[in-house]
Amino acid sequence: MLENTTVSSLVDIDQLLSDRISSAGVPVGGLPCTLDTIKPLLKRELEFRIIHEGVGNAVRLDFERSIFNQIVPRTSIEAESLELIKYDRLVGPPAYSSKGWVFNRSKRVKRSEDLDSDTDVPQDDEGSDTEIDADIDSEDDEESGADDGGGAKLNYEGSLGSAILRGDKLAEESWDDLEFQDGSKKKRRRVHTTETDLQRLFYTIQYHLRNTLKDDIPYKFAMGSRYWTAEFSTTAIQDEFNAQKPDLSLFDFALLKEQKSWANVLTFVEHTSSDLSKHPDLPIYWGVAIKAYLIMREQPWRRFTLAYSISADMLRTHYFDRSGAIISLPFYIHKHPGSIRLCDALAALTLLDSRHLGLDPTIHVCHAACNGIHDNLADGAIGWVQDNKHNVYSIMALLWKSRGFFCRGTVCYRVRNKEGVEYALKDCWVEESKKMHEPTILKTLKGIPNVVELIDDWDVYYEGQPDCTARIRKEYNQDQRDDTAFCNRLHRRLLLSPCGEPLSQFNSRMELITAFRQFVIAHGAMIERRVLHGDLSPNNFVIYEGTGYFIDLDHAAILPVDTTSTYSPGTGTMPYISIRILESMMDMTLPDAHTNLGDIDPGKDTNDVQRLIEHKPSDDLESLFYIFFEFVAKYGGPRGELSPSWTRDSLPWASAYEALGKADLRGLLSTCCFTKVGVVMNPTFMVKMTSDYFAAFRPLVQQWQTLVCLANKPEERERIETTHEKVLEILTAFIDTYVETAPTTNPQQGPLP
Repeated sequence: MLENTTVSSLVDIDQLLSDRISSAGVPVGGLPCTLDTIKPLLKRELEFRIIHEGVGNAVRLDFERSIFNQIVPRTSIEAESLELIKYDRLVGPPAYSSKGWVFNRSKRVKRSEDLDSDTDVPQDDEGSDTEIDADIDSEDDEESGADDGGGAKLNYEGSLGSAILRGDKLAEESWDDLEFQDGSKKKRRRVHTTETDLQRLFYTIQYHLRNTLKDDIPYKFAMGSRYWTAEFSTTAIQDEFNAQKPDLSLFDFALLKEQKSWANVLTFVEHTSSDLSKHPDLPIYWGVAIKAYLIMREQPWRRFTLAYSISADMLRTHYFDRSGAIISLPFYIHKHPGSIRLCDALAALTLLDSRHLGLDPTIHVCHAACNGIHDNLADGAIGWVQDNKHNVYSIMALLWKSRGFFCRGTVCYRVRNKEGVEYALKDCWVEESKKMHEPTILKTLKGIPNVVELIDDWDVYYEGQPDCTARIRKEYNQDQRDDTAFCNRLHRRLLLSPCGEPLSQFNSRMELITAFRQFVIAHGAMIERRVLHGDLSPNNFVIYEGTGYFIDLDHAAILPVDTTSTYSPGTGTMPYISIRILESMMDMTLPDAHTNLGDIDPGKDTNDVQRLIEHKPSDDLESLFYIFFEFVAKYGGPRGELSPSWTRDSLPWASAYEALGKADLRGLLSTCCFTKVGVVMNPTFMVKMTSDYFAAFRPLVQQWQTLVCLANKPEERERIETTHEKVLEILTAFIDTYVETAPTTNPQQGPLP
């Protein structure tokens, strides 16, 4: 289910990454999520979608109204209480002094009741990278019970008390490298880094918040435990395309020994000695945004992502949701009240319920540590979701997820009720003005055999109110906001039937071509009910028990009475937009990458009405042809089996999308348009690109391509518009004579030079 595209949204991450990835998730060309691809797209998406407290219109914002205080509950900790926070529980060196937070780099602290912590604390340069060579007898360590690295032992629930003991993965926090000297059992500590020092400090504060200072925490602690780690500050978190290294990451302790990915990161902290207020374009700024994007991409069920940055000892909150970003006013972490605010922040991250980290309390997707704890779910369930009537559905599979950031954030699940009936559940963040648009469309189309049926729909509630992205921004006055592109999005869920599989999971060639015929018939029936889909892509279809179904009608248009077309600034999913609409979009776009035709308001300027593009049923039918061609070129067998001949050259216009976010918009559109025209007008290219598995379909490819050619002749007066009747005629004639046979063994024809 892809996002609708207007000229204004052509630079959205979702549009690039989703449009270049088919329903099988295979890139059309190149790697779809590289850092070089994402960063320019993030720049475009972040533009006019950020509230940066203390900057621009929000320069006079009071800290009491900061996003930090909306997200982080206050504790009752006093400045004097910070003296109780010590490494090695209660007898070690203090973690806080008159100069601020202190890093402890000693190997071990002598356990003595009369230890003078003010004089016995080893001193070191705070925050610097330091190399320390210290021979340590491991047997003596075990007998003394000293912590490796002097960190606090976190012995609260979840067996976190053993977290820093030798042999546990968390021992890495104080041993960047271990060397064994020849003939001895001694280890050598090689390098300290700021990241490992921060990890140890955060551990220590976390321990005392939960134990020594627990009476100053005015809220109930969450079940389970979380832990900080700097292990990914030097080794990137596993990701197929993006090698990102958060300085500190927070994980559920139950996942301590599991392999980590961005699907497991609760939050993270980035650190630099540079001053972000003096250099707002520092790498740390983009590093936070990119890592937050990766969390939202891999955990699309989150309401928001929260992260922190510490630059020049100033802490900032970075908040991201489906409408944009907020960066808080900074505070100095070493002096009161900032030192207490740091404790507040760490308490909120490590002690509070996970909903305060952005996880939605009405849905849960299981991780590796969930085995066997959800015994009330269906066998094979991967999670659960609850509606407003307290009905619980077992999540059986994640079918599709948006790859966008500031967008609808659509996720589709296969769910099962307690009676065993399965549905598709669509979870999305819709524009406030379009809250009921798709439910209304689906009710209008009820009864058409090849359109999914709406079973139920509801607002997702949070803290007793319908959830939306405006609630966190209510504290800001309009004159303090620079997020002029802000769009309030409401959290909605739709329960649909049947729950099919992606169209790429067809079982036979006959099943696939029959489904395309069903799509043409259903599309015609939709027009008769005055609904035009307007955004066809492979992800707008599913197949269920041999029948094809339309899904994802959130961008469909309701047609005026006695009309069969609608007007817009240009809609569709880029690889499948008709040539005529591409030409119109190109003509309307100035040679400027920031042109934004989506801002056109026909009600304000009559000249704008003349700039809108007419979208006809024939444009949808042309889009359907491009989808059909992609399938017969891409697949070499049923159930998503790729053809050996499938390459980026099979869809030559796809390479234009790789420049999205870097190239100017007009150049992008013209490249897509002219390449598509050249291919469509070439009488042999598409036939030769058809895979051997679909060799029998080559005459059909040629016939349907001819209809597209006639609709796009150079001279407008010579063009012949494609109709449902014409497409049905060639599809029906082909199906009536087609006999399913074994795949051909002829050598695959190569692409044209």
